[in-house]
Amino acid sequence: EMLIKDTLATTTQKPISFTSTFDAGANYTVFTYDTVNNTKFLLVKDNIEQPTDTTSRLRFANLAFSTTPVPNVDIYSLKSKANIFN
Repeated sequence: EMLIKDTLATTTQKPISFTSTFDAGANYTVFTYDTVNNTKFLLVKDNIEQPTDTTSRLRFANLAFSTTPVPNVDIYSLKSKANIFN
């Protein structure tokens, strides 16, 4: 069982409590998002690959709040001279 909470005595953020079955030796990331009084979570199992070349591995999460559609974001690599993420 997992519990994510603000430990300040004056907090207004509701705690997040959930249970999940985790694989031994695996890595996970928990994203929290939304508003202070309506917090949600997203649990993601990480697939960590160690590159054997000179590249790196990047991970993106766009969880910004917006009442209107957010435009797409492209990540450009100067080394590759191309978009590496869109």
